[in-house]
Amino acid sequence: MPRVPHRSQPSQVGNPANAQPVRRLWAVILAGGDGNRLRSEIVQRTGRSTPKQFCDFGAGVPLVVEAVHRAERLVPRDRILVSTSRRHRYEAQSALARVPGVRVIEQPANADTTPGLLLPALSVLAEDPDAILLVLPADHFVDDDARFMRALGAAADHLIADPHHLGLLGVDLKRNEEDYGWVEPGQAHRDGWHTVLSFREKPPAAEVPALRARGALINTFAMAVPVRILTELIAEHVPRWWKGISETHTDPGLLEYAYRILRPSNFSTDVLHRAVGKLRVSRLEGVEWTDVGTPDRLTSVYGPARPRPLLPSSGVIRPFSRPTVGPSLCRSS
Repeated sequence: MPRVPHRSQPSQVGNPANAQPVRRLWAVILAGGDGNRLRSEIVQRTGRSTPKQFCDFGAGVPLVVEAVHRAERLVPRDRILVSTSRRHRYEAQSALARVPGVRVIEQPANADTTPGLLLPALSVLAEDPDAILLVLPADHFVDDDARFMRALGAAADHLIADPHHLGLLGVDLKRNEEDYGWVEPGQAHRDGWHTVLSFREKPPAAEVPALRARGALINTFAMAVPVRILTELIAEHVPRWWKGISETHTDPGLLEYAYRILRPSNFSTDVLHRAVGKLRVSRLEGVEWTDVGTPDRLTSVYGPARPRPLLPSSGVIRPFSRPTVGPSLCRSS
């Protein structure tokens, strides 16, 4: 049977009728991946070739909607941004119709996580330069949303006192996993936060036992970061993408050209690995977490596939050369 996460009602942080926010929080949900590694598994399970973030594997809603509900525990819906790509516009529209009011950032193409973060961050920076961003990938399983978001909220609190860093949540899965990023904690600070000695993105399998022996944690890629710091880190470590997006994001045609000529950039490899001195990490306790990026992980939390007949594709892919939606903040309908 699928292992359906525990879901209690979202909190009302940020709702003036219930509580005054103590932090100016925004959320960015990354939902721009193409799901190539799971394509055949998803076709077996759903009958469609649809990226995993837009699939419902047993919780009653697609993964991206689960991520929105997770974010809502700390962030009002109108400050939740879903970063996706034009290629999957119709899947995104269909899924996010369940959560009207979220803001959709549509990239011209999937160019990996650095531009997937930078484009929404620039929109937030223009509107609220003192914001703290909570970053949540859309393809993760979390068994206790409330505890998970308390940990991410604690990261935001830590950054109020220490606003020049990026706070990561790390987990110890008690097994050797080379298909993740590994964070090696250093000196302990208050509230369970540590400096970071090293960051290794998907190291060779032979290195993983030594990392675990030194107390390294798997990077969940759930993080809190002041929007100014995020943009500064990208400008420093990936200047071509910084220039390419910061100078074109208000012009759809120029933005599309930037996506066409620039190589994809992975935020973990190109930024986190190079910015160790700016990182802080805290161990996520009492929460079962995994990404669902492989068939084995998907099966471990949602059970084995029950094959379905192949259905028609769920949307027409628009030609890349004809932009129809700019990068402005668009609300889902």
